[in-house]
Amino acid sequence: MDEHCDDPPILSSKKGPSCIRSKRDSGPDLRRDVERLRVSLEVERSRNRQAHRRFSLEVRRHRDEAREEQERALRDLTFRLEQQKTLELLRQRETLGRERAAEVRRLLRWRSRDEKRTENLTLRQTQEVKRQLADEIAGIGRTTGVQGLKPGCKGNGDKPSLAQRLEVNGSTLLRALHGAKHPALTETWPVVFKP
Repeated sequence: MDEHCDDPPILSSKKGPSCIRSKRDSGPDLRRDVERLRVSLEVERSRNRQAHRRFSLEVRRHRDEAREEQERALRDLTFRLEQQKTLELLRQRETLGRERAAEVRRLLRWRSRDEKRTENLTLRQTQEVKRQLADEIAGIGRTTGVQGLKPGCKGNGDKPSLAQRLEVNGSTLLRALHGAKHPALTETWPVVFKP
């Protein structure tokens, strides 16, 4: 026999030393070794399956955690975006409110100035009419650009002068108050205009 016979048997498809061949021939020891190796192989396969299941579960758990993290990040980003949009809308509303208030103030100033101008114009016109009325009543008057009447004029065609209208209205009032016996009504009044 060889000196290598004390070594454990090596399973190989190649032909090995002569001691391996001799151990193959020794049946029960070899069968026990094969059975032992088969059992250890099954144990190793079972461990591998368990490790594979464990790693698969761990990978699935990591994927679920990653998906949940992505969904949480998406929700956070969506919430922030909505907050930014809301803040931007509030800022725009405030800006529009300030612009609207400024426009209203400007329009109110313009309206106030316009009303003052109109009031001043009306006041001037009223003063001018009062002056003209006073001039016509007093007979002093000055020539008016509208009718072209001169002081003391009795009217312009079919239109009576202001003095004539006052006389008619005055006599109507005196008759209503005192009747036909008032001394001012006994005089003859030129009545051109009747109300």
